Amino acid sequence: MKLRILLVSLLSTLGYAFPSSTAVDKASRSPGKSVDLGIPQLFSEDTTAKVWRVALNLLNDLPDKYPEKVPDTGANAGHYALEDVSYWTSGFFPGSVYDLLERAVRFPSHFPANNIDRQEIHDQLLDLAGKWADPLHKQALRTDTHDLGFVIMPALRKDWELNGNQKSLDTIVTAAHSLATRFDPRVNAIRSWDSFENKIMNITDKETNFLIIVDSMCNMDLLFYAGHQTSNQTLIDIATTHSHTVLRDIVRENYSTFHCCNINPQTNELKWKGTAQGYKDWSTWARGQAWAILGFTQTYSWTKDPVFLDAAKGVSDYYIKRLNEAKHSHPYFPLWDFDAPTVDGQLPPRDTSSATAAATGLLKLHQILKGDSPYLKAAVKIISQTIDLSYPGDPASLSMSDGKITVTPPEAKWDALFMNATENNNEFAMTMSNNTGIVYADYYFLEFGNALLEMGFV
Repeated sequence: MKLRILLVSLLSTLGYAFPSSTAVDKASRSPGKSVDLGIPQLFSEDTTAKVWRVALNLLNDLPDKYPEKVPDTGANAGHYALEDVSYWTSGFFPGSVYDLLERAVRFPSHFPANNIDRQEIHDQLLDLAGKWADPLHKQALRTDTHDLGFVIMPALRKDWELNGNQKSLDTIVTAAHSLATRFDPRVNAIRSWDSFENKIMNITDKETNFLIIVDSMCNMDLLFYAGHQTSNQTLIDIATTHSHTVLRDIVRENYSTFHCCNINPQTNELKWKGTAQGYKDWSTWARGQAWAILGFTQTYSWTKDPVFLDAAKGVSDYYIKRLNEAKHSHPYFPLWDFDAPTVDGQLPPRDTSSATAAATGLLKLHQILKGDSPYLKAAVKIISQTIDLSYPGDPASLSMSDGKITVTPPEAKWDALFMNATENNNEFAMTMSNNTGIVYADYYFLEFGNALLEMGFV
């Protein structure tokens, strides 16, 4: 077995996309067994230093601006374009910094430090994480967005759990109550978007339109968490009810997913099912399917309702089925939409954010099933093949200078951990964006690594 694992490591170094099925199958049977999964980038100094470098270099943009995506063309190619703190992605980069802090505190053997004093690592990383998290607290009072889970939970949940910061827990609870104001009992759901506009649609009237998107499943974690922290059954019931509505109206019979649906709240009539970011209304947008994997897995972990376990397994099996059916190279690195066509021999764009979010959800589902599942093996294949095509060769390392931890080199060729994300490639979108780095692809990659550590697989 040792010889097999060493061989797998060698093959991975040489660029082979598939990690050892023997090693992964062993881990599947023995959830606590540490194995070499053949993904050295998960815990490399490069990975740590790249996130640390962005956190240092963009401090002056706080409290208003946060990293969102890295374009591959234009004057700012290779460097983060920033969005306002109110944008739905603002919580992911602080969450990435807290993922590093969690590794430093809980899993120090997987936090490469180049002989830097561990206390210095903890203290400086804690300070850095706090600076990135602090502006998020003011977002908790917003009632104009369903994305408070994405904004609040990645950083502030870890701040509460790692550091016992009562302010962060209070903010989580406040945000949950803000999100709950968007629940409409006539529809049995939380309103996702107040409006939607592209080149062929313009939905603005909230009296006759109620938009729900599959992404919303991942924001239910905020309600469940705050509900259980404060014994508030109303928050728990709202999240559960919303999840049932998404399952009914957005998940198809074969467990593929629509991106959006629109309901008339006055009559509860279903007016439209379709997509804003995928290929066609009838197609399956890959990141939407990943949101469903992660969201229904989280919902089952809170409710233990077998309906949600069946949903989590169904959407996961569909995702894996489509990967297995792909005929192109690296089939486990998903296209941005499973039904997007190849045109003149050119593959459609892929999407690292779908890959890392789906892999994280599959890993959590594998844990729920106590190792009796195919989902760990699939998750590792997804991450491995995504790295093979999308992890840039841009080495970085940590060092000490004048009492401060710094990153060498101080500037990057490519700010994000990954390339080849697709934000929106729909033909009718007001703005199309593909082949970028994207902040949430990196966040879920770090989450995937931390989940492996938590489960004892590495």
